[in-house]
Amino acid sequence: MSEDQEHIDDSARYREALQKSLLTDGWEEAFSHNRLRKWVNENRERLAESARINLGKSDLAAERHFESVINNFKPVGQFDLATTDAIFKRHFDEVVQVAGVLGFQPTRPVELVTSTSVLATPFARPTADTHQLFVGLGTSTFCNYWAKAYSAIVTAVAAPEFEWKPIESIADLRTRLSRDPSGLVLAGRLSLFYGAFGTLMGFGEVQQTAAHYPYRVHLLAAMEVFALAHEYGHFLAHERNIEFADDVNLEYFCDSIGMRLSQEWGAKYNNWLAFVGIGGLVFFRAFEISELTALVLAKRTTDLSAGVAARIGRNQTSNSHPPASDRADRLITAAIRTVAADQKEQARRFAEEYDLICTAINGFVSEMLESTIPAKPESKA
Repeated sequence: MSEDQEHIDDSARYREALQKSLLTDGWEEAFSHNRLRKWVNENRERLAESARINLGKSDLAAERHFESVINNFKPVGQFDLATTDAIFKRHFDEVVQVAGVLGFQPTRPVELVTSTSVLATPFARPTADTHQLFVGLGTSTFCNYWAKAYSAIVTAVAAPEFEWKPIESIADLRTRLSRDPSGLVLAGRLSLFYGAFGTLMGFGEVQQTAAHYPYRVHLLAAMEVFALAHEYGHFLAHERNIEFADDVNLEYFCDSIGMRLSQEWGAKYNNWLAFVGIGGLVFFRAFEISELTALVLAKRTTDLSAGVAARIGRNQTSNSHPPASDRADRLITAAIRTVAADQKEQARRFAEEYDLICTAINGFVSEMLESTIPAKPESKA
């Protein structure tokens, strides 16, 4: 065996060991390439129908390309999935490119690796050789479902009958959503599912009309780019030996890198939502209500799995990540501060109105939770 081959094998074994450590009990089959390939080949009609609903037409070229990607994929390890590259590789390459333009690119190469975690967040693993960015179905499902919820919400609040007027108050937003509450209902369902299971994998199909598709894809891209760009900040901090008082400040630093890379990416690829920080904002606000729901479930129900209870306990006692609400607030400030002077006011109004929607949605979902989830029975002495 050559020295290069030994190096490749060692790297693959290290990667597989990390993937195994991220696995959640009961989710092993979700990270089987053979199982995914079998499902795709057995569900061609279902995939075609989904394309017809979302795009308003059957896109045979896209369907065949997807099938080809799945069927021709050769996994290196037992947990590698074709969907990792299919979903994230293009945006990953674009983030690498804009990082180079800004001088934020790490010296060592970064490898995109399938994450076997079902959680929403990707993971950065800096090394002395090739950095590894773990991302997968946990992140993509979280971003995709919430992009669907917000595409429905924005469609409802910006309907022509409201004459494109800005939202004036929470009461105004409540009135607009009463005309079409589908996005709000979906937000509530997503929060409950993530709160109960710690993931949106397995949530099920959410069908929307073709009219929602362009905005959803725009927001989805902004969310995924921010998630990747944030992790890129970890590699930068590691290589440059930047010292922080604690892990919380490290996360704030990576958020700032993620925001700057998102802006550069948004400017280059004409994505206004990424440019003004909406991708990160929606990600954090969605995560905030999901975790809040988990706490409500823990306090008000007795039927909670040991795995979810352990996750909630870790999140309550962990000091490694700042509160999602603080991160969202800082993101808006950073987005407004760094845009050009002639765009600053427009960016400020847009970001603040969007965050008003996000925080109000979280408030509405909290109200629904409090009114529908019964209190935990008191234990008898």
